[in-house]
Amino acid sequence: MKKRLCSLIVVLSLVFCLAACGGSTTESTAPESAAPSSTSPESAPLTSTFPEKDITAIYFSQVGSGGDVMLRTMAKALDGKLNGHNMVVENRVGSSGAVAMNHLIECNPDGYTLMGTSTSLVLASIFTDIPVTYDQFKFVCGIVKDPEYIYCRADLPFDDIQGLVEYANEHPGELSFGFPMPQSSEALSQTVLIEETGIDAKIVVFDSSPECFTSLLGGHIDISAGSYDDFSASYLNGDIKVLATLLDSPTTTLPDVLPLCEQGVDVVLEKARGIIVPPDTPDEVCAELDRIIRMAIETDEFKDVILGQGAEVCYMTADEIEQNYADFAAYALDRLG
Repeated sequence: MKKRLCSLIVVLSLVFCLAACGGSTTESTAPESAAPSSTSPESAPLTSTFPEKDITAIYFSQVGSGGDVMLRTMAKALDGKLNGHNMVVENRVGSSGAVAMNHLIECNPDGYTLMGTSTSLVLASIFTDIPVTYDQFKFVCGIVKDPEYIYCRADLPFDDIQGLVEYANEHPGELSFGFPMPQSSEALSQTVLIEETGIDAKIVVFDSSPECFTSLLGGHIDISAGSYDDFSASYLNGDIKVLATLLDSPTTTLPDVLPLCEQGVDVVLEKARGIIVPPDTPDEVCAELDRIIRMAIETDEFKDVILGQGAEVCYMTADEIEQNYADFAAYALDRLG
């Protein structure tokens, strides 16, 4: 068991280092204009003078990823409510989030540049040599919890974790698990699942979630993990089966899918998304940003999009999201360090 865990750690550490050497791309997009509803209380402009110019919201992954959609939906929900200004989303992709964080830490701490986060940044900060890490920044708030699931191809002869373990024990070394990205919570959750159950399985590491999922549908791997938005179309078409959620209770989106912790595997992983700013940003500026963000996430528009992704709007204070990430980091180090 110990030997297998060490091997998994070596694999993860190597691919983390490779991921940290990647390139970067940048793309900025302002929201499309939309007429605010005259009946919605959230449609009223801010009463303070902040902001006095556009706010730039950075994300470290590509356009269309979960965090990118979160920020773009927030920007659209704030259209017409920022004293005539916009929230502009800018994608700074590369090096496991290092490109985005390197940029953010050099920005003026005036509230006009913020960044969306996810637990991927926590893992990258732990397992790579990136020069700037997530905990060097100031948290504004947490806004979304993104449930993670274990899923498999529909043609496999099991429907839950117990069935998976029984099949793996009867066919040692046959099943293959796909890690969507090396520095992801999906890699962590599957590693812990394999170690907790003691099954003999192969691990295939990919560079992205789409590449991993395509390989699963093509029959090249058997099992993987991800958010509902990653696999919803294939799930609804009957191409995959969902075996478990990583939360501690069933989700609103898939209420019949039991958590891992209720299927004999003591694993709970909660992926939270939040907002950070440069470390010297004044508290009063963070309070203004918190007020703006809460105004956006309380709109039906924002809630509907996030729910459609299979995620849940969940406001957390700066202290709460900071503690959430610290707990996640401690768990990752305990299980993989």
